[in-house]
Amino acid sequence: MFGRLNGTVVSITAATGPRPRDVRTPWSYEPCREDEQAEIDDMHRAGLLFLGDWHTHKQRCPRPSQQDRRNVVEIVRKSHHVMNGLLMVIVGTVRAPSGLFVSVCDGEELHELNSGDGADASHGLA
Repeated sequence: MFGRLNGTVVSITAATGPRPRDVRTPWSYEPCREDEQAEIDDMHRAGLLFLGDWHTHKQRCPRPSQQDRRNVVEIVRKSHHVMNGLLMVIVGTVRAPSGLFVSVCDGEELHELNSGDGADASHGLA
């Protein structure tokens, strides 16, 4: 996901993927890190920040797997960014808000953002 930060407001303007060389199965997803980085570089040149990742789960009300948690922590730790963390959005099979899991990862743990909560200062990106 790519977009802009304006104070405490996060605007997602593009949600990309999957890419042709990513490996997808019904129960897993392995991005091509080289293509992923090229995409991040292209978007950065266009003035957009990498805000985090999204993916789908075949669950009504999705929850992150242990692999999801490990992946997002690794991404935050290896990324060079100006934010307090990165977003992880999981889209389930029912409509929002029940069918969405939205969180901010600070490099250590996930902080779930619930519908109506807004991103408070302690868990926000900016």
